[in-house]
Amino acid sequence: MSKELKVASYREVKNPFAAEIKNMSSAFSKLEESVVRLWDKADAYAEEEAYEAGPAGADNIVGVGYGRRMKGGQPTAEICLKAYVVEKYPEDEIQAEALIPEEVNGVTVDVEAVGEIVALGGNRKAQWRPAP
Repeated sequence: MSKELKVASYREVKNPFAAEIKNMSSAFSKLEESVVRLWDKADAYAEEEAYEAGPAGADNIVGVGYGRRMKGGQPTAEICLKAYVVEKYPEDEIQAEALIPEEVNGVTVDVEAVGEIVALGGNRKAQWRPAP
């Protein structure tokens, strides 16, 4: 048995979730790429001033990540991909290209409304130092 095979076998025994983690990572990359492509397309249309995203278009999606699936406002034990939106809309009000798939590579995608995300402005250290 070669050294590489021994190492791979050890990792599989050490981490029985390695394949699941690899699949989740691959699914995350695909979801992230599709969202970024959608944002790029919306930006290109906006420059031509011929694009009206509307509230349920590309501008409604604010991020992607990993997390626990939410059901009824409570977290469940299921780990899934997360798509973060400003506001959730009924499926028939969402533009076709902005629809987020229910799963990617067999990994569930949960859509969570988080509102507008804004960066903090100014110098936080100057505002909050010294600590009270």
